[in-house]
Amino acid sequence: MPCHVFFRRVEPLERPEPLNSVGINPVMAMIAVKATRNEKGLIDGFSVRGHAEYADEGNDVVCAAVSALLQAALLGLEEIEKLTFDYRVRKSFLEFRLPELSRGYRAERVNFLMSTVYASLKRIEERYPEFIHVEEVLPQIGKNKGSDRKRLDADAEGRTDRKSAH
Repeated sequence: MPCHVFFRRVEPLERPEPLNSVGINPVMAMIAVKATRNEKGLIDGFSVRGHAEYADEGNDVVCAAVSALLQAALLGLEEIEKLTFDYRVRKSFLEFRLPELSRGYRAERVNFLMSTVYASLKRIEERYPEFIHVEEVLPQIGKNKGSDRKRLDADAEGRTDRKSAH
């Protein structure tokens, strides 16, 4: 899949857009990535918005790298691990959150995959800091476990292309 499936060029605005519900300002950061961690400290989701604008569409290696990593992660989670989870994809936007997994070999493999994607995104950020910003969101201990799902659902209002993998 080409890069523009996940990301499109974000035109500059006269004033910055307010942060969305996950705290990403897509105008201020070219590609903005938030990795969420669960209460066990494991990465359980990503929210990605924007376009790198490193080069013209089709030649943008930053966008292509980010897109390939996230597409590979979704493929591995759905096809290899057979996980069922919701994710949202639209132009310049991808968001998904994984269900809590019990301990065991499968949970270790999923953690390895998610940690590898995060480490790879951070490496891209080190090399191209003007074009991608990656941060992690730590869990808020004691909060209602359903609050994150409600936030994701509320953030997706008005968005099409919601898909549940089966």
